[in-house]
Amino acid sequence: MREKIWLKRLKCLSGRGFGCTPEQITRATYEYAIKMNIDHPWDEQEKIAGKDWFTSFLKRNKDISLRKPQCLSKARAAGMSKEAVEDFFLY
Repeated sequence: MREKIWLKRLKCLSGRGFGCTPEQITRATYEYAIKMNIDHPWDEQEKIAGKDWFTSFLKRNKDISLRKPQCLSKARAAGMSKEAVEDFFLY
């Protein structure tokens, strides 16, 4: 159940343009386990979930995948200029 909540949060972040690297996900997973008092086999000094957990997580959740970041097109970059953003929030 907790993993489904975690998966939903990751998808939400990704949908808003904040994709996460495997290292960010495993570090956040470790912190989440500590915060929620979940027993875990991970190294206390590295403060990161294991690679085996991450691999299994991807196998259990086939609807997510790792992707390489893509370059931002010139049109999208121009649309995110300071002036364009200010104009958007004025209306």
